[in-house]
Amino acid sequence: MKTIYKHVKREIVIRTSPERAWKALTDPEERNRWETRHCEIDLKLGGKIALDYGWGVSYTGVIEELIPSRKLTVKGEDGELTIWTIEPHTDGTLVAIEYTGLWSNEQEYMMMENMAFGTYRFMRNMKSVLENDQDIRSTFWSSWIGMNHYTYQGESLKGVKS
Repeated sequence: MKTIYKHVKREIVIRTSPERAWKALTDPEERNRWETRHCEIDLKLGGKIALDYGWGVSYTGVIEELIPSRKLTVKGEDGELTIWTIEPHTDGTLVAIEYTGLWSNEQEYMMMENMAFGTYRFMRNMKSVLENDQDIRSTFWSSWIGMNHYTYQGESLKGVKS
């Protein structure tokens, strides 16, 4: 039986307030500090969001759900959702992102894993910028871009296949 994935989620705890994490996510100037090279965000229901990552990768969508300092849901041009949630945590703030989609074969699974892997690297950079005021993108961009991988989950082995 073939495995079908309908969502993928990553999360990270950042030593900051939910309000500060929200600003880093929704203020274009702040977002450029940790994720994008250029972004535009019309922060309202139905507002447009355009993200340019600087190496030929971009994303555009429409804001579907907006709960200030808590949740931002964006519907991409492909109809899939990107759901950001922000929650207070004993060590600061829990920031999570979930993508919806339909991944059912090896190539699609690699695309899902690559997206989640890259997203988590940006989340680590968000943490670094908010906690230490240090952008660490230069340490991971060239080594990651262009790689296809997925997590192999056999009966007794878990690892990465390139």
